[in-house]
Amino acid sequence: MAVTPLGDWRSHVYSHVQIQKKDGNVGLLTEINGNIRLLTIQPRSHAAAQRSKGSSLPAIQCFLKLANLTQSPDFIAISHSLDEQESGSRSEAGHRDGDNTKTEGNAQEVLVNGAPVPVSRALYRALESFQRESDPITIWIDALCVNEDDVREKSAQTAQRAAIFSAATRAIVWLGEAADKSDDAMDALGRLVDEQLTPTVQKLWIALRGKLPMVAENATHDHASSEKQPSLDDQLHSLRTSIQLMMNRQYWRRIWSLQELAFTAKGEVSCGNRSLDIDRFFLAAKSLDGILNMATYSKWLASTQIPGIAPTLDTTEPANFSKTPAIRRLTERESFRQNRGWSSGIWWHTTEEPLFSVLARYHIPSARNDSQTRLVTKDPRDLIYAFHGLASDTQELQITTDYSKDYDQVCVDTTMALLRKDPKILQLSQGQTSAGTAPSWIVDWSKVRVPPSSDPAHPFRACGPADERFYRFNTDSPHSIKLTGAFVDTVKTVTKSAPLDVDADSRKELMSLDDLLKQSLDGEGCPYKVDQQLDIPAGMVPEDLFITETGYVGFSYDAGIDAGDRVAVFYGSHVPFLLRRSDETFRIVGEAYVHGIMNGEFMSVHRQESTIRLS
Repeated sequence: MAVTPLGDWRSHVYSHVQIQKKDGNVGLLTEINGNIRLLTIQPRSHAAAQRSKGSSLPAIQCFLKLANLTQSPDFIAISHSLDEQESGSRSEAGHRDGDNTKTEGNAQEVLVNGAPVPVSRALYRALESFQRESDPITIWIDALCVNEDDVREKSAQTAQRAAIFSAATRAIVWLGEAADKSDDAMDALGRLVDEQLTPTVQKLWIALRGKLPMVAENATHDHASSEKQPSLDDQLHSLRTSIQLMMNRQYWRRIWSLQELAFTAKGEVSCGNRSLDIDRFFLAAKSLDGILNMATYSKWLASTQIPGIAPTLDTTEPANFSKTPAIRRLTERESFRQNRGWSSGIWWHTTEEPLFSVLARYHIPSARNDSQTRLVTKDPRDLIYAFHGLASDTQELQITTDYSKDYDQVCVDTTMALLRKDPKILQLSQGQTSAGTAPSWIVDWSKVRVPPSSDPAHPFRACGPADERFYRFNTDSPHSIKLTGAFVDTVKTVTKSAPLDVDADSRKELMSLDDLLKQSLDGEGCPYKVDQQLDIPAGMVPEDLFITETGYVGFSYDAGIDAGDRVAVFYGSHVPFLLRRSDETFRIVGEAYVHGIMNGEFMSVHRQESTIRLS
């Protein structure tokens, strides 16, 4: 059989199975039209028969075919983390996540539509695991079913990833090859479900936790053979470390895993040579804490009965499995499937999970448990794109997945779309005071932080009566926006805040907000009363203190305020902002605390509406 040279395999394979359509002079269009490629892996017996005839073709032989999701094709979707070099870093845009082809020094090949395709060792081992002995198997796996060199195709296929996993007959969560006794660990989890979590207990557990697919009642535990096995408690105890390593594998940290799991109705977790139904895996894993800790306590209790030996509690082995990334991801899968509702595999689009809420939950540190492992990707654009399918308002926001744009532009588009609905987004911008840099109002989700003013015990509402109902957003440029609000005053002087731990001599050269307030009270036209008291939340640590021309005092949380900066409050905004003029526009310096206007006092009385243009 004539084969295509390695360098031409993409053009050979993908040109004969085109996902996109041609439309006159427009050329190839990026369409989310339900078209996908499916990969059929020939059985081992097929390759064996060829080798018996003297063929030297690869052992794994596949062919791609076109399918459409609306026609309910029968296939298995593969959720994986195959990039062996993935380290969890957030590198520059443009690096493909999980590119498992064209690997330098990789001699392994598979045959796809007659073309030898070089693949990474991880991808080869995965395909080898999926390959059956006598029957072909049809799967969707992005590493081969999507031409990632075609940016338009990659964008369209990524945008319908949720639909692909929703339409799949079932999914396989591939954790990788066997390692660290993972086969034994999987066997132990299966045994735990079969022996201790009877079908009745499983049903009760599911009823208590919500509407999940019923776990299989096909326990086939051989009680005769169990007498030859160690007790389940001993087996689980001896495999604590192996189980934890399996539940800490890179797959559970991969950013796309969350969406793929959320849309998986039926599936299995596969690791090495073992597989377990995904709901049974979750059920067993969730039970580990109580079972293992009780076993440890029982052994300690028994040791107390031994005369002359001081009892010791074993604290050297992992104990808290509920904090592992695996349990977190599977718990989140359950939450999305429970709370959002499903109907024939179609996601109910409601307002319960807007994009802003989903992004904030996974990227803002305080919205996550401190010990939660942050989801990672090698392409920072996926910090946003990976959540499009999980949000209820993606279509309403009219934002698309487009890998032809760099990360900065994706942040611009996303922030602008979110600002159309909610002014709170502005509090996540870190400000860019230098003209010519990125817009000062964008949110960079790779380094977003908790807004300093977000203290639930001291909620602010600087906009007062000019609340969200009066919020207005507009734009006449790709990089500038217009918001309606009011200017409060202009910064007159700026000074450094006095740290709490500074010595007395140094403090004399610095000032506190109390000092500024006294100075304001001594001036003419002061906006404060003589008995005005400060009530600043303890968590708000000032960096730069300032006093305005009319006597308002306040501070920012970052250095960089200059005399001449303007204080403004936007309609619907909970906090004031410091702005700096740049030609005909203003740039955000950052949010601020301004004493005496944080609860709408200024906006209730002195408001004079202005349209403020931000660049």
